[in-house]
Amino acid sequence: MWIDNERYRLHNDRNNDTTTVNSLTPEQQRYKAMTDATLSIKKTALMESGKPITNDNAKDLESREKQTLDNTEFKAASLAVVQKLLQLSTPRLDSRIVSALLLEGMMDVFMSHINRLEETDNNNAIDLHSLSLETKVRLAKHHRDLNNMEALKLSAHATELLCGTSANHHQLMNERFDIIVSRLMETLLPNSIGHLCHFGRVFQQLTRRHMSAMLDYIILDNDASMLFDYMLPYLNQGPVSDALLSLLFFHDTDKEAQEKRIKCYKKLRELGFLEWFMDVIQRSDFPDFSNDTKEFLLRIIEEASQLDDTNELFKSLESDKGPEIIKSLVTSISDQGATRGRQLMVQILRGFVISGTPPVRQSAMSQPVQGPLYSLCHHIRVLLSEHIPTLCKIIIRDYDYAPKKIFSFTIMHVELLEVIYHSLSDAPDKEKVLDALPGGFWKLFADLFFEKSSSSIFLTVYYKIFVLLVNINYEQAISCFLEKQNFIARIIDLYENKTQNTDARGHILLILNHLRLTSDSKKNGIVYQILKSNSQYQHFLPTLRTDTQAQTDASYKWKLDTCPRPAPHLGPVPPLRPSVMFSAYNSATLPLFGAIIDNHMDEVNGIDLGSDFAYCLGFDDTDDQLSEMVNSSTFQSRRTSLHSESGDDSYYSSDNDSRPSSPNNLIDDPHFPCDLVFESLTPEEPDEPVMDAKKKKKKKKKSSLTNGDVI
Repeated sequence: MWIDNERYRLHNDRNNDTTTVNSLTPEQQRYKAMTDATLSIKKTALMESGKPITNDNAKDLESREKQTLDNTEFKAASLAVVQKLLQLSTPRLDSRIVSALLLEGMMDVFMSHINRLEETDNNNAIDLHSLSLETKVRLAKHHRDLNNMEALKLSAHATELLCGTSANHHQLMNERFDIIVSRLMETLLPNSIGHLCHFGRVFQQLTRRHMSAMLDYIILDNDASMLFDYMLPYLNQGPVSDALLSLLFFHDTDKEAQEKRIKCYKKLRELGFLEWFMDVIQRSDFPDFSNDTKEFLLRIIEEASQLDDTNELFKSLESDKGPEIIKSLVTSISDQGATRGRQLMVQILRGFVISGTPPVRQSAMSQPVQGPLYSLCHHIRVLLSEHIPTLCKIIIRDYDYAPKKIFSFTIMHVELLEVIYHSLSDAPDKEKVLDALPGGFWKLFADLFFEKSSSSIFLTVYYKIFVLLVNINYEQAISCFLEKQNFIARIIDLYENKTQNTDARGHILLILNHLRLTSDSKKNGIVYQILKSNSQYQHFLPTLRTDTQAQTDASYKWKLDTCPRPAPHLGPVPPLRPSVMFSAYNSATLPLFGAIIDNHMDEVNGIDLGSDFAYCLGFDDTDDQLSEMVNSSTFQSRRTSLHSESGDDSYYSSDNDSRPSSPNNLIDDPHFPCDLVFESLTPEEPDEPVMDAKKKKKKKKKSSLTNGDVI
């Protein structure tokens, strides 16, 4: 009964709120708001305790609260109100509590339970901007009290109230944003013992609700002092680093916020954002923080590769500072030993090299070829091409001086090989780079194929470098690798040795077939001369053709009518083609194997030039097409993409070629299985009755299509 009367009274109070407030003095308004908030908290606490609210205890509650308010100062009352609110098991924000928290000074008291500042001796504000980086990093490691469970409970409840999604929560955050964000950043002061997880959650809530204002406060105002002086020294703390990433790389459709984000990128570039990271990751006086900074820079590169206009952050690499920055990275990798820090440096270098190309989904025909960092990525590859000999020396040195050859070649060295591959692909003068390689590199490169034959990751990168070397067609380098290292005879012996357990036989077939097709396409080339004079290869050639043919010929029929036949295994990463989209496994090459009608098989069978097998390995009927495969930046650019204005003209086409030359005309091709592009997991309903369909199915001829064997 009392609850119904109270609801009626509250309804009348809301209707008469404007009249009542206007008739009170400011001091009376403040006391009224405090009284209403305290009353609301008391009632919530009474309900949580399970006691029924009657007319007697409600009146007693109101009278005691009024007596308390009459005999205390406002500051003490505000402390008591916030304390009682946060001590509730499930604190809630109603209109009365919001009115009290909007009073002057109330949010300062509220936020003090999150930042938990301790009193300093001199009571002066700490100026972090005047401190050195070493001092700020040392102060960021100060001890935070995590044993006071009562204080942590109050902080957690305050965090929950700020991160709510109701209208009252939004009103509080909108009207007191400046106080909330300024007091929240005090959590990163040296005299704060606040919980960083609570800081991170409130920070990300503010980022979601007030993106433009947060960008102004953290980056655009005061030369990004909040970013450099407060947040960056805490990169080793997950909540702070996550909060910073959410601010720098937010996905928002609001045009104003996007323009503000780009403006912040330009501001950070002017303030030396990238230079700050380059300086920290190469310092050895605080290795732990340096490694944490490297990991954070890797996350920045990954996030930037997925968001437009992020190249503004790294414009310094495309300026006059770029060569010096790349040189310092390579020198730092070369000077360090086999440490965690050097491995992270290699990953950063690899991240810059490969970040320009987005991940490829074979079902996405309209997926862009270029990523936001594509031009930057290509520029870094060109700069790195001058340092390829140094990177090769690092691999040789680690291999030669490793004790007992244990851990002589790790995943870090595979990543270095990948950097070498991409840098050599975009090198302006590839032959000059090959001439500058150290003498022992080709011997080590040949030996590694046999020592690491069980690593599919390594063999994938190895095959890519081998194909690039052959396509460059530099006689001196090819002769040094194939003839002086006796590479062809050694891989044939490994393939024929059935007693040896190895995972490299599939790659051996790929390598030998690439040499065979290169020899057939260029009768006067160095590869043709080497193979012609190699008696062991000539003796192995029938076996090579037989085993390769076994991968593409029919061996069993395909019985799944609702699922297209998958493509056979053509290698880990087949060469990218300029006549199709970015991926070699896409809608233009997948139809080449499987789900093709019988009368079309005769035109595409075989493993020689002109066949689908050669087509997928990068060989067309013409010799000019092979020369276009050398520069990877050419066939990864938008000139060979559906997104370019001249994309249709850049595709290779032939009237007599049975293969689709462009994804634009795939649907019109009568031999193209459209379900490879628009594949549905639910089979279509048959046009005829089911019984008739089953009868007709028995009369169908046996299909000769197969799924190729995987070696």
